[in-house]
Parts: sequence; C-alpha cells; structure tokens
Amino acid sequence: MISKYISSRNHRKTFITLWLTYASFYLCRVNISIAIPRIIEELNFSFVKMGMLGSVFFVVYAAGQIVNGLAAGRRSPRKIIITGIIGSAVVNILFGTSSIFPLMLVLWGLNAYFQSAGWSPSVKIVSNWFSEKKSGTVSGLFGASYHFGNAVSWLIAGGIALLFSWRMLFFLPALLFLLSGLHFLLFVRDHPEAEAVLKTEHKQGQAGHSYAGDFLKIVKDPRILQVGIASMFLGITAYGFLYWIPSYLYKERSMSLSAASFNALCFPLAGALGAIAAGWASDRFFRSKRKPVTLIMISCAVFLTFLFPYLSAAGRIMIIPVLLLLGFMVDGPHILFGMTFAIDYGKERAAAIAGFVNSLNYLGSAAGIFVTGQLISRFGWQYVFYFWTGSLILSAAVISVKKKFLLVR
Repeated sequence: MISKYISSRNHRKTFITLWLTYASFYLCRVNISIAIPRIIEELNFSFVKMGMLGSVFFVVYAAGQIVNGLAAGRRSPRKIIITGIIGSAVVNILFGTSSIFPLMLVLWGLNAYFQSAGWSPSVKIVSNWFSEKKSGTVSGLFGASYHFGNAVSWLIAGGIALLFSWRMLFFLPALLFLLSGLHFLLFVRDHPEAEAVLKTEHKQGQAGHSYAGDFLKIVKDPRILQVGIASMFLGITAYGFLYWIPSYLYKERSMSLSAASFNALCFPLAGALGAIAAGWASDRFFRSKRKPVTLIMISCAVFLTFLFPYLSAAGRIMIIPVLLLLGFMVDGPHILFGMTFAIDYGKERAAAIAGFVNSLNYLGSAAGIFVTGQLISRFGWQYVFYFWTGSLILSAAVISVKKKFLLVR
C-alpha cells in the first residue's frame, strides 16, 4: 500500500523511518498506564494522585504542542524531534528511580514537554515531503504509527511487568527509545532539498511574523477552532481508554496485570487500522471530504462506549472484540482531526495547525483523566463510561454545526 502512494524510494525511506520514530515515542509515554496498578500498591498512591499525574502530563503536552508546532514552522523539525527523544529518555530513567509523588509529578510533566516534540514536527516533515493529492491516505498511513506505537509499547511494557518490577517499565523503554532516535538521526532530513529549504525558511522566519502573531492567526480562525474543540472532546474518551482501561480490566474484571495490558492493546492496535481506513475512505468515497467519515465513526463509538461495561461484564470473550471495534471507531476521527485537516487546510502552517489542534485534544485528555480519577474514587467505574459517552456526543455535535464552521471543504 505504501508503494502505491509513495513511489520514490527516498520518500519511502523517509516515511518509514519517520513512522517508526514517532511510534517509538510511545515507549516512554504509555508505560505509565501499565505501571499504575503496581505504583498504587507499592507506594500507596490513590487513583486521584494517578489521575493528577496523567492530567499534568496532558496539560504540559498541550502547551508543548503549541510551542513546538510554531517552532517547527521556522526551525529544523528534525532537531526538535531529536531533542525530544533524548530529553524524554533521560526523564523516564529518573522517574523510574523516584518514589516521592511531588518529584514524580514534576518529572512526568517534563516528560510531557519532551514528548510534545514528536507530533507537530513530524507533520511538518510529512507536509514537506509529500503532495496534498492523497493527504487523507498518506496521513492515515502515518497516523497508524502512533496506534502501532501504542500497541507495541503496551506489549513490551506488559512483558516487562511480567518479569520485572514497575521501575524497569521506565528504564528499558528509555534505552529502546534512544536507539530509535539514532536511527532517525541517520536517515531523515527535513526536506528533499534540506539545505536550501532550511536557509530559505530561516530567512522567512527572521523577516516574518512573530510566534505570537502566528498563534493569534490560528486562534482567530473558526474552522481551526471547530476542529480543535471537537478533537478536545474526542481526546477525553480516546486517552481515557488508553490511560485507564488496563486498570479497569485489572480491578473490575480480575485480570492479571499482564493479561490486562495484552487485552488493552487491542484498542490502539485497531486504532491503527481505523486511522488508515478513515483517511482512505474519505479520499476514495467522499472526494476528500472528512466530515462524513468522522460522524459515522464517532456515532458507532458512542454506542460501543456506553455498552462496554455491560458487554465486558457478560464475559471475557466480549472484551477483545469490543475493544477492537472501539479503537477502530475512535481513532479514525483522531487522525482526521490531528493531521489530515492540518495538511488540507494549511500546508505551510501544517505544523502550527496540528500543534494547536492537538494541544486542545490533550487539554481535553488532561481534564478527562483527572475527572475520571475522581469518578472512580467517588462513584465507581459505571459513571466513567457515561462521562466518556457524553464526550463523544459533544465531539460529534461540534463538527455538525453551521455550514460556515464545517470541518473541511
């Protein structure tokens, strides 16, 4: 499939390396989801504290998306990505040695900033290397990287949790992440004509608008705001499942930690297929209109999220197929919001738009993770699924408003 849409060998090499690199960012991000039950047991932390840990991550990540998105439009996105990889790996190692909650909170916040150096600069490199003719398909293929990264990182973390203490969940992935960074450094450049473009962009960056001016242009654009707000509500559910579902299966369905992590990886694994399918279907059947696919997939996700606690209680045999369907339906729109729209709407500003949209997505995730922790502690898991269902309904509602605010052309 890749060769059909990316014919040049050099382009394919860049795409595959960048794809693998962004996937590897999740090695030092989703490991916390697998570690949560063990951290709670060993350090006597509450669900509320673990919710705070996740919320701080997403708030800082959201701010970092904006900063790095704007920076990637003016500076070398390759250098920004490398800085993020090194910083995140180092912070993960430090986090694995810690036992004091305030220190862990600060470290995980720092990790969030370094992690935010991955997505927007990657979008910029993709927009530099590839044409807009098949932006839905290419962005869908690239979007599969973070779902694949989620799934493989969960699988690796589950294996580590089976054999070692929770602290190794932060040491070993950090080393793998550094190796991935070396691979990226050797094979990816910012642009097919990297040197000329860097000189040109540097001059434009010096003479052009300030970062604040660029940011205000994005904030004042109603179409970008619409997509960002819809993405924010979608993020509550998408990252709610990623962050909390291993704990749900461990606590409520009496699975072992490794079994819970292996079952939970169905969500991001199916999400990879959902991202590819959403981009391809919007190009193939809707002439690159993204809204119909988005509404169909979110509507299906609403019913699946609402029914999940009932279906999972009916028997373990139901958990995997429902998680597969949920991952497929939730993460298809995620890539349309977070990447395809940015390339469609503003190729030159793709990194900044992607950074802004994803910052709202992660602000929603931060609020959602914190609220979810509170709901678990005060009311139980059933209300969590009501909350996630409502968030999906709001996401669909936002992209269904008046024509002048429609998602895409």
